[in-house]
Amino acid sequence: RRVQSLANFQLTILKHAMSFPNVERIVYSTCSVHDEENEAVVSTALEEHAAQAEEEGVEDGDRWTLASPVCLEHWERRGRAVAGLTEEQARCLVRCDGLDGDRS
Repeated sequence: RRVQSLANFQLTILKHAMSFPNVERIVYSTCSVHDEENEAVVSTALEEHAAQAEEEGVEDGDRWTLASPVCLEHWERRGRAVAGLTEEQARCLVRCDGLDGDRS
C-alpha cells in the first residue's frame, strides 16, 4: 500500500531529525490528507522517542513535545486525536483541505 510505504519513510526521516542533539525545533509538513501520513507519523515518532529516552534515562524536560504555532493560533482546522494523540496534542497540529471549505 503506497500511503503506508510513504508514512514509513516519513517516520524514518522524522526520527532521524529528532536524533540530532543540537536540534531544538522540527517542522513536519506533508501534502497529504491521510491520517497515516500526518497524525500517525507524529504520534509514532513521539512514542518511540519517549520509549528510547526512558530506556536511556533522559529527563522529561529533554524529550520532544508538540507546540502549536503561534502565528496560526486562530487557524480553526486542527489535527485529529487519532493514532494515540491526545486532544491537546492534536490541537498543536494544523490541517488544511482545499476541498473542505477552508476559509483561510
